[in-house]
Order: sequence, then structure tokens, then C-alpha cells
Amino acid sequence: MLDTDGRAIGVPLEGEARLLGDMLDTAVRRFGSRTVLDFLGSTMTYAELGDAVTHAARGLQDLGVVKGTRVALCLPNTPYYPVLFFAVLKAGGIVVNVNPLYVERELCHLLKDSGAEIIATCDITEIHARVLKVAG
Repeated sequence: MLDTDGRAIGVPLEGEARLLGDMLDTAVRRFGSRTVLDFLGSTMTYAELGDAVTHAARGLQDLGVVKGTRVALCLPNTPYYPVLFFAVLKAGGIVVNVNPLYVERELCHLLKDSGAEIIATCDITEIHARVLKVAG
């Protein structure tokens, strides 16, 4: 598949960085007005995603995320996940994926084993309560 400039989509241009965060920045520049997410009828463009990631990365840095900080993401499949995933990378952190359906024992083991220092979760009562009980 080709983009509007006749370049192959998904193929890095010669000299372009291949880090995930850099790939997002490239996509934002090249496809800013195109839809990147469609969740329950609500859409987000690449430009909007880029702005949300930048804003969230600043917030994470304000919380102390620096290069190498392990940040656990205990999130269901919603737009918050890609925003926070790329924000952690942009802030220099390391993403630790956590299944939001884990029971307390599994969640505790993963957080301890991974060395996660910060955990991001959602306001779904069952998930939030479980995370708060283990990490709180």
C-alpha cells in the first residue's frame, strides 16, 4: 500500500530512525489528519494522538519517570493504552504490560518481578480496587 506521496506505508524512509517513538512521530508528521483510532464511534487522528502522547509524557516526567523507569500499564483495550504506551517511551521509561484481568496474586508477582515503580490503571471499579490493594 502506498501513501499520498507514493511511498510504501510502514516502510521506514532511508535515514529514518526505527525506534517506536520515532516511528509515531514520523506517522504524526506524514499522516496527521488521518484517523489512527476508532473506539466505540469516537475517532482520533494521528495529530491528536501525538498531542495526547506529548501531554501524557510530560505528566509522567512530572511524576518522576526518567530513562529506565519501569511503568506498568494495567489497562483494558481502550485509547488510553496506546497513548500511555507511547508516552512512557517518550518519557524514557520502560513499558511493563499488565493484564487487567490478573488476580491479586498474579498482579503482585508481575509487579515485583518486573521492578515496576509506577502503575497506570483505569477507573473501572474492579480493576482499580485490585491494583490499589496490591500497589497501594
